[in-house]
Amino acid sequence: MLNAQHINKSYQHDVLTDVNVTLKPGTIYGLFGRNGIGKTTLLKILSNHIVHYQGEVHLDGKVLKENDPLTSQVYLSLDYTDPTLEHQKLNNLISFAAASLPHFDASYLEQLMGTFNLNPKAKLKSLSKGTRILFFTLLGLASGAPYTFFDEPTAGLDPANKELLFKQIQAIRDDGRCVVIATHDIGEMERLVDHVLILNADVVLDASMEEIADKAFRVFGDQATLDAHLAGKNILGRDTFGGKSIVYIYDTLAPTAQLDIAPLSLKDLFIYLTGGNAHVES
Repeated sequence: MLNAQHINKSYQHDVLTDVNVTLKPGTIYGLFGRNGIGKTTLLKILSNHIVHYQGEVHLDGKVLKENDPLTSQVYLSLDYTDPTLEHQKLNNLISFAAASLPHFDASYLEQLMGTFNLNPKAKLKSLSKGTRILFFTLLGLASGAPYTFFDEPTAGLDPANKELLFKQIQAIRDDGRCVVIATHDIGEMERLVDHVLILNADVVLDASMEEIADKAFRVFGDQATLDAHLAGKNILGRDTFGGKSIVYIYDTLAPTAQLDIAPLSLKDLFIYLTGGNAHVES
């Protein structure tokens, strides 16, 4: 299990403020947040790419910071922009990954390259943006790291390749690996992730998809009936149309014939939690 406690990180301004997360094996996490909120920074801290921060990160009870043997258990898949790599063929980059990653599965990567029709003899600079991101994502899948993190892995992918990628991510989850996906593609992630982390400087939501299904609702009715049934509930927002209103809540709610209750999508939940000062407790 990977635990981050009281993580604070700032550049010219505060990026992460008292962030606490726990990542468990065999789980796909969706890490969501608005632009510049610190998703990539958090992943870099959790994978030892950034070591200057306040707080602690432990993996199976041991301090992760600057611990190279322990860091080998964690892999962050990024689109590396090092200009020295641009003229390298993919098979050279694969050989480097195989030599530097202790859990790397070369046969699995070969299978993935065939599935996604990537030519290992192609040069990195010849790839489109989407194919380039896909290649580094495939390296992450084949890394074998028990904790594997992806930053915007679906950017530039067509729907067919997204489906193929989702199946591979589910497969490594089923093998017991922990996967974290930082992305803005929230609508697509709703059917993939098991657990959601929403950042808005701190963590404003840390919940399983089952819990979200039990608590995230949009409720329609007349204002008097809504006020009577929703008193004391965690209300995220409200839209009013004459004498009727739609109220967005994150709380348990008993069914009633007096109100029209429907699930609140993950995308809409994200919008209401990050558009103001909303914060929910699990």
